[in-house]
Amino acid sequence: MKIIFCISNMSTSTSNLQPWLTIYNVAQYLSNNGFDIHIITDVKNPENIKNINIHIVKSLLSNNSKEIINIVDSIDPEYIVVSVTPFSLLFNTWYDKLNGIKKIAFFSYSLYTKKEILKSLKFINLKNRFEFGRELIIPTHFSLSILSKKFDFAVCQSNRTYNRVKRHLKDFIIYKIDPGIVLEDWEYENKTFSDQTLFLYTGSPKKIRGFYTLLKAFSLISQENVRLKILARGTEPEALHCIEKYIRQKKLGHKVSLVGGWIDRATLNKELLHADLLTLPFVLVPAELPVTLMESIASGTPVLVTDIDGLPDAVGRAGLVAPHADIAGLSKVMLHFHQNVAEKKRLHDACHHQRSNMKSWNDIGKLWEQALKRHV
Repeated sequence: MKIIFCISNMSTSTSNLQPWLTIYNVAQYLSNNGFDIHIITDVKNPENIKNINIHIVKSLLSNNSKEIINIVDSIDPEYIVVSVTPFSLLFNTWYDKLNGIKKIAFFSYSLYTKKEILKSLKFINLKNRFEFGRELIIPTHFSLSILSKKFDFAVCQSNRTYNRVKRHLKDFIIYKIDPGIVLEDWEYENKTFSDQTLFLYTGSPKKIRGFYTLLKAFSLISQENVRLKILARGTEPEALHCIEKYIRQKKLGHKVSLVGGWIDRATLNKELLHADLLTLPFVLVPAELPVTLMESIASGTPVLVTDIDGLPDAVGRAGLVAPHADIAGLSKVMLHFHQNVAEKKRLHDACHHQRSNMKSWNDIGKLWEQALKRHV
């Protein structure tokens, strides 16, 4: 049985990030279980995946429909899985030319309400304002109506996306399938707690990820026995210098430490083990569900997120939820955690319980396989 996955930018630099991580692992599972897997992507140096055929196209946009359709026709698959966004649903006319193939939409992109986007605009940069602000001109019910006409079913990774799709399309089939995790990569340790608190931020230091929202919220905490460590992964020295300058302006130099560059998985695990709380106050979530949340909880470190997209469901009882795009609200939640040792222990214990229920990538691949086989 042949399956094509269509996703932009499937490269070696993105394969450990969402949504590419999901495609990478699901494709590997299906390939190992007898499926003939093909990936169509638009990068010159794509990720090399054993026993999977990679096809490079100039673009996955409508202006390159002919090249895409020629490749699809040459493969003659039973299924094609397409990573979709509201704009791709509206403008990618090549979806209509996939005749005789089961078409699956993969939601690698969150469905936001008008209120959520408007509240976020002042917290994000100009590029992201354009990217997300243009969604205001496409009503959700309109893009989902197109989805239901062009695709046989869909897969998403968060309850919030699932519920929003179902609210508009009661009869459309959509499966909610979580990301997986390799638990062996994430050592768990029992923690002891005190009145000292170390908050940790890890990831790219971008406005959309709530980085500057976090710094402003942290600056409102006057207590001296709190620290914030920033692992600004992938950040170059020049950008680090700008962040350091901002930290000094906020008079946080004695309470905030900053590390740039890339770190490996083992080092990240150690940093998570050492921290009391991972703080990821996303303004908007570029991919539907960041796996860093699961990795932190698997390490025994609870996570503070904002009430946006699938983040609250992802952390569950092993996390805290701050109001979306609210500096004062975020600071209040952080301060409550800092002052409450019993809460620290409760959340840590919840991490252990949640870890025991996490699914491997083989489990997730099997759920994808079952969904596909229901639509032969």
